[in-house]
Amino acid sequence: MRFMSKVLMSLLLLAVALNVTAADELSVAQEALRDGLWEIARSHAGAGDSSEARLVILESLAGEGKWEEIGRRLAGWKDAQGDGFDYYRAVVKGDHAKAMEILKRGGSSEGLVQAKLFEAEALAKDGKRDQANGIWREVVAQTNVGTRVLALAAVNLMDAALLRRAYAEVDDLGLRRMTGLRLGMVLLREAATAKKGAGLIRAIAKDAPDASGAREAFLAIADHEIASGRWAAAADIYREAIETWPDVAQIASVQEGRGWVLDRLGRRDEALEAFKLSGTLAKDDEGRAVALVREGDVLQELERADEAMSRYRTVLEKYPKTAIAGKLKTVVSARELEARGRGLYRDFKFAEAAAAFAEAGRADSSRQERMAYFSALCQYGLGHDDAAENAIRDLSKGGKDREVRRLATLWLAKLLYNRREWKESGRLFVSVAEEKGNPEEAAEALLWAARAAFFDGNYNQAIQPPTEAAERHANA
Repeated sequence: MRFMSKVLMSLLLLAVALNVTAADELSVAQEALRDGLWEIARSHAGAGDSSEARLVILESLAGEGKWEEIGRRLAGWKDAQGDGFDYYRAVVKGDHAKAMEILKRGGSSEGLVQAKLFEAEALAKDGKRDQANGIWREVVAQTNVGTRVLALAAVNLMDAALLRRAYAEVDDLGLRRMTGLRLGMVLLREAATAKKGAGLIRAIAKDAPDASGAREAFLAIADHEIASGRWAAAADIYREAIETWPDVAQIASVQEGRGWVLDRLGRRDEALEAFKLSGTLAKDDEGRAVALVREGDVLQELERADEAMSRYRTVLEKYPKTAIAGKLKTVVSARELEARGRGLYRDFKFAEAAAAFAEAGRADSSRQERMAYFSALCQYGLGHDDAAENAIRDLSKGGKDREVRRLATLWLAKLLYNRREWKESGRLFVSVAEEKGNPEEAAEALLWAARAAFFDGNYNQAIQPPTEAAERHANA
């Protein structure tokens, strides 16, 4: 009966129901309950005139996770007494210890399994994840474990093999969607399976946006795209998420993620707004402080140095006990030096600017490569062409900062283009375009590659990049 489809099982139970007396209605309800046919179980349990019928109703509601409805039913059944009812009352109140005690007292194998699940949940909430995982694995190792227990254990363990098994075996639509979404999130962790994971999450979220965990799983795709450096794809995911679940826009971490992505795409005014909103939505000082620092970084990129420093100082003054403030104390001086260097560079004072950038790099190791890039530009401004080119080449090939590596490659490509070194400049422009970053910059790089190919006499190659730019970056 376990392998029979739900539709076939429903029809069979309907046929049986038409040929039973009222006294047998409870048996049909209990049979439907065992097969996970929650609504059919409730319909045959009737109004819950007996304790047995009422327990069928409660268990069917529990199977669908409708705990608020369970609480309403119990409130209406003032005369409902016994361990079964006390168990559900304890769960509704969040008294897991009492619920476990009742289940263990019952002594049934099903009750003991449920007690173990409650124990694992309580341990996980207390931060004892390893102990909780041990219990979930112990439960799922039983040969006769039910599909509901299998699904709950798989979801908590986030084990790919168990999730695949549960997704294949579970009949309950809600549980199947939940396991499918968690499976998709696990698949996102590996490059070889990420595309399949994203597809699974998208399919379930599109079909059932209200499914448990759909929103969180969908946002996990954005995290994956960010980790892979695909800023435009991540921005699209955030946009789709907000369109599907408008309240997502009121989550601080989502706005912080949007700000990060928009900044990488060069859409800095939008990034600034996103970081401002993340600070407004933040629930603690740490979140507010991080948002201000992010705003400062974007303002720095917009050459609004005074405003940037104002944000950094606000963090130190208003949120001095936050973790990021502790780090910022050593960084503020570096940011001030960087702002000073940018100002000197704009005034063509290249030697002084180079010294400021070098000092800023020493003060903040996280921006050392970016300062090295600015220093190289100063060397070029001073007429030290070979030194500048060598420094830029080193950054374009071995830089750890992806953005700095891209900037260095683009600068080098333009330098070689001006020297009429068409082949190498064209190759470098194409490599910049292949970076999963700003679509407009990628399209522009492909057009530069086409110009280089044209001047090199490679006319077929000159036609290909613009065509590819039009196809790949239609909105650019």
